[in-house]
Amino acid sequence: MDSNAASWTIYTASKHFGLHHKRLRAILAAAGRLPVGHGALSANRVVIQGADVEGFLSGVAEMMSLAKAREYLNIPRPHDRLLLEAGYLVPFIVGGTETLKDHGLRKSDLDLFLARLKAKATAPTSSSLQSIPAAAKRADCSALEVIDLLLNGDLSDVAIDPINRGYLSILVNPGEISPLVRLPDEGLLSLRNVEEIARWSTKVVKALVDQRLLPYQVVRNPVKRSPQRVVNPVDLADFRNRYVALFTLAEELSIHFQDLKRQLDDYGVRPAVGFEAVPATFYLRDSLAAFTPARA
Repeated sequence: MDSNAASWTIYTASKHFGLHHKRLRAILAAAGRLPVGHGALSANRVVIQGADVEGFLSGVAEMMSLAKAREYLNIPRPHDRLLLEAGYLVPFIVGGTETLKDHGLRKSDLDLFLARLKAKATAPTSSSLQSIPAAAKRADCSALEVIDLLLNGDLSDVAIDPINRGYLSILVNPGEISPLVRLPDEGLLSLRNVEEIARWSTKVVKALVDQRLLPYQVVRNPVKRSPQRVVNPVDLADFRNRYVALFTLAEELSIHFQDLKRQLDDYGVRPAVGFEAVPATFYLRDSLAAFTPARA
């Protein structure tokens, strides 16, 4: 068949490439390859538009849905959808429209993607190697991050599982991945760090943070990569300059906390307002400026 665009109609293309003419019409419409008003014309009267029509039709002939692509590449759910959304699996024809329900992915594009993933597979298999999903879980990262490392050539310990196929046959080393995906430590303090620095109990620190008396932010743990509440050292210093716990003040003044509490009450120094949900007594340091403790 002549590859000239004018030589191809929906009818001739469907016969030549073994495609149902109704499905082919929907695909061509979704790709913008049909003239305005084509719906009123029979398949043998609709001329396919655009450059390299034969090449385009060859691509259509090898297309498969995402579900079929998942089976073809042996990709577990939801990795197929994640790969699509991340742009690793690129539809030849975009679906999800009134005209075309499913994306169409070319077999040749899927083969190329798998070949790129396997390009560095030179290591022998060993017990330290795991599939991409298993290695991502072990390294506390996403499968997409592992794929990034593979495609960028950052992993050297890569092998092929001879008893598996496709995506799940690619084996990588979680121990090699972990340091490459570890988030930078930004110098923020974990709640455990706050406990150690301020010498407060776990319950006190948690209450201060829960009540937002001590400012915090949520970041991803540099190692575990799970959400974690952290405190800026500057915020902790500001808080400790403004407030002091009864036990801390007692240590600073070398007085038993019960004696100190009695003296503060007698002197008229009241605990700071807003700390009712905190299992410790805090004072504003400014309220202690004129206080002089009596010593035995």
